[in-house]
Amino acid sequence: MSCDLQIDFFERGYDEKIKISLSTAKVLFSGYCDSLVTSKNNEIEFQLNFGQHGHTFNHILRRSGDYVVLVPSVAKEYLSNFFTLRIQGAIIFRFEDATKIWTLLRYDPTELNNLVPIKKEEWMLLWLLNIPAILNNLSVEELATWILKRIVAEEPENKPNVKEIIRWLLSGEGEFLNNSISRSNELKPVIAYINETTEGLFEWHALDASDRYRLLLGNGWSIKTNEGQYSK
Repeated sequence: MSCDLQIDFFERGYDEKIKISLSTAKVLFSGYCDSLVTSKNNEIEFQLNFGQHGHTFNHILRRSGDYVVLVPSVAKEYLSNFFTLRIQGAIIFRFEDATKIWTLLRYDPTELNNLVPIKKEEWMLLWLLNIPAILNNLSVEELATWILKRIVAEEPENKPNVKEIIRWLLSGEGEFLNNSISRSNELKPVIAYINETTEGLFEWHALDASDRYRLLLGNGWSIKTNEGQYSK
C-alpha cells in the first residue's frame, strides 16, 4: 500500500496555497502556505485544519527512521473541536514527502534533519487516540486510566490482553520498536469493547490478533512492542 501524501500546490501571484491529503483522500490541511508551519519551543509543528477553515490544530513533527509522525499538541480549549474534526488514526508519512513540502514552501529541507525522534509516550498517545470517541484529553495517563476502567470485553480473547499491555507500558517496562512500523489493512484486529456511559458501547481495534505485540495505530499503521511479562 502506498504511504505517499497527496500534495497539491496552487500559485497565483502572491497567493500561494497548498492542500495536503492522505492517500485515503482525507484532508490534513488546505489553505495558505504561510499558515501551515509554525515553531514553538524550538519544535517544528504543522497547523492542521482538516480542510475546515477557521480551525487549526497544532501537531509536532517527529522522526522515526524513514518516516515523519505527527503528534497532536492541541491547547486544552481547542480539544473539543479537535476531537470532532480530527482524522482518527495515526498520521505518518515518508520523510521524502516532508522534504517535498519544505521545498514547495521554499524552506531549507536540511531543517528537517533536526527533527526529534518520537518518544515512547507519544507512540502510546497515538495508540490510545485510535479510539472512535470524543475523548477531549491528550494526557497518556488520564486516557489510559479512562480506558482501563471501561474495557468490558475483548474479542478474540487471549494473552496478553489489552488491559495487560496498557498497564505494562505504563509501568515503564514496555518499549516501542521504532524499526517495526508497518502499514497494512489486512490485519485482523483484537477488538476491545469500551462502555462509555453516555455513548454506549463502542469498539477499539487495539491489537493484531495474530501478533498481540503489534499495536494498531489506525489508518493501516501498526508498531510492535518488545516482548515481556505483562502485569495482570
